[in-house]
Amino acid sequence: MKPKYLKLVKHTNGVYYLQGKLLGKSIRESTRTRDYHEACLMAVHRELDALRLATGANDYLNPLFSECVRHYEKHVRYSRKNQGIVDRLNQWFDGYAIADIDQEDINAFVVENFTRRGLAKSTIERNLNTFQAIRNHAVRNKMVVQDRLPFINYERVSKHEHRMTIVDKSVRDQIISTTDNPVRDVLVFLWYTGSRIGCALNRSWSDRCDNGIRLYTVKGGRNKLRQRREYYVPEVPELTAMLNRRLMEARKSSGFQVTDKIFNVSDTTVREELARVCESLSIKDFLPHDIRHCFGTYLAQDKVGIEVIADLMGHDSLESTRKYINHVRDDLARQMRGALSKPVNAGVVVAISSSA
Repeated sequence: MKPKYLKLVKHTNGVYYLQGKLLGKSIRESTRTRDYHEACLMAVHRELDALRLATGANDYLNPLFSECVRHYEKHVRYSRKNQGIVDRLNQWFDGYAIADIDQEDINAFVVENFTRRGLAKSTIERNLNTFQAIRNHAVRNKMVVQDRLPFINYERVSKHEHRMTIVDKSVRDQIISTTDNPVRDVLVFLWYTGSRIGCALNRSWSDRCDNGIRLYTVKGGRNKLRQRREYYVPEVPELTAMLNRRLMEARKSSGFQVTDKIFNVSDTTVREELARVCESLSIKDFLPHDIRHCFGTYLAQDKVGIEVIADLMGHDSLESTRKYINHVRDDLARQMRGALSKPVNAGVVVAISSSA
């Protein structure tokens, strides 16, 4: 985006100046910026303002989304906390004019980046909030007017319900037996503790104690104080056998310490191996976090109390645990409707008198 009538002249102090003629009037103004792209943007705005005053036209810019991101990063964002979000948005909408991004583009962005990867709903909201902040910044700086921006229903997109993929225990055993080590041991740990994969890969031998396996959960989201809370999950025989075997192998190596991690494998390796196994077993859309969903569902199917399930999964609120209870109830309701809809064998109908 470059000016058509004005020229940019760089002063010795690095500041760009506007020089030229607009509607017969000589222009020499300081942009007060040392950024070339920002100076070009100011020059084009200056030309449009003069054109609008002369003709009464209401033409505005429709810059590329990447230009709005560059301006937003320089003047608004002061930390690298959301750098990954900004980079993801910039990469996805690269080449799009900001006024041309509509609801379908946002929906495609959410599906490809979050829904198919099974990420949490809060992650979707953080990305959409950052996208909205970039749009608002473009409007405030007259890069585009609000009327030119299409309406996007962020509330409908941000309330996208995260799907739960649940498999039977027989399928669980098939997945574990088909997976190669060391990923197999990681999956065993996930199946029998309900841990998140990041927490599982960070566990050390010192996290084994009399109360079971020490896990942690982080509560508090954006603009809130993030607190780490620990909880414990008892060991079952399958888990104990796997951990004892790995402990014996680890002690044979020199330099063993209790602070060493139990698993020396990356998150990517676990996801790729699980995807390979699920593809061989014709299981679709099953991710490591779905193992945690299975853990909660199995407990609900075994009629474990909701408070106990919340403690074993590290939930702060029972609302987070209630979805597993509702999921089991929905399955029971479907089974009941299926049983009641089956035809009854022909037989003698006996009428029972109320006066009996």
